[in-house]
Amino acid sequence: MTNSANSPITGTGEPKLAPSSAPVSVPATGTPVQQTSTEAELPLRLAIGLLGMLLASLLAILNEQVTAVALADIRGAFSIGRDDGTWLTALFEATNVATMVFAPWFGVTFTLKRFTIGAVLAVMVLGFLCPFAPNLLTLYVLRALQGVAGGCLPPMLIIVALRYLPPKVKLYGL
Repeated sequence: MTNSANSPITGTGEPKLAPSSAPVSVPATGTPVQQTSTEAELPLRLAIGLLGMLLASLLAILNEQVTAVALADIRGAFSIGRDDGTWLTALFEATNVATMVFAPWFGVTFTLKRFTIGAVLAVMVLGFLCPFAPNLLTLYVLRALQGVAGGCLPPMLIIVALRYLPPKVKLYGL
């Protein structure tokens, strides 16, 4: 082996190494060298994160279904007709879909982690406050805000899956 301090410098700034007189040893065994598996392994932390995102997205969607099922009870509690009651699901669904368009930009701007945690917390807090709404207008506002927060979650799930899954793990759509 030569020392780079003793080797002459070529015009490119790289040291020119002198040939070594030491023999190079090659393994004489006939067994091939074991290569590490290049199979895609899903780290546990990533799997838990994706599962959590999937669960949050499903619960945000389930939230709308729960309200539709409980609509008769809600109409009775507020003494409202069918038309006024259907605005609860319509406001939630409209704001939910409208937010899905802007959620990826917010996720990139505020970081995926912060934005997703904020959206999950907002869905939870607003869901907790909805049963305590003193009047119909307050319930409309809470459901619309809950739709905004819930609409952020499905796009974040897709972004996280596309960004962090290993290349060998494929996402297939219908």
